[in-house]
Amino acid sequence: MKFKTMKRKMLHSLVAVSGFLSGRPGRQGGAKALANESGRHGWALTKRSAGVIARRWLLGNLSLDTAQIEPCALASTLPWGVITDTAQAADEYLSVELLGAIPGTIRLVAAAKINAGVPVYTAPSGKVQGLPSSAGTYYQVGYSVTAASANNDELEVVTCVPRQIKVEAEL
Repeated sequence: MKFKTMKRKMLHSLVAVSGFLSGRPGRQGGAKALANESGRHGWALTKRSAGVIARRWLLGNLSLDTAQIEPCALASTLPWGVITDTAQAADEYLSVELLGAIPGTIRLVAAAKINAGVPVYTAPSGKVQGLPSSAGTYYQVGYSVTAASANNDELEVVTCVPRQIKVEAEL
């Protein structure tokens, strides 16, 4: 009898500690107060929204106040992570998974048709696209695992640390 009680208490403690360390909202003991402090973190951090964020799975960048995150407005904006929550207003806490640190795959939102097994790059509005054809600066953020057939479709991606590419205009 004592062993079962001790086992249950240990399991409860482990769940609380893992929720605290992950810093993910909704987990027991969430680390909202610690998420923006310097130190060692896992693959996800908690950040405040810079404004309304109506869609999940968008690429985000830090706003002028580095405690806040917003969807990348332009394809040329260096993405920082994937915003996995929505926000009804500014200053709501959101989970942000860091590009290049995410274990396994994550969903992202496509800006157009993307085939499976190809590199994916930044697109406007926090979305991703296949190899860009328009001149400009973009960031490769990973490789598609599944396909997307149209704008606003979700696809599964293995992420990487963002790599800048420049597409030059054809003469």
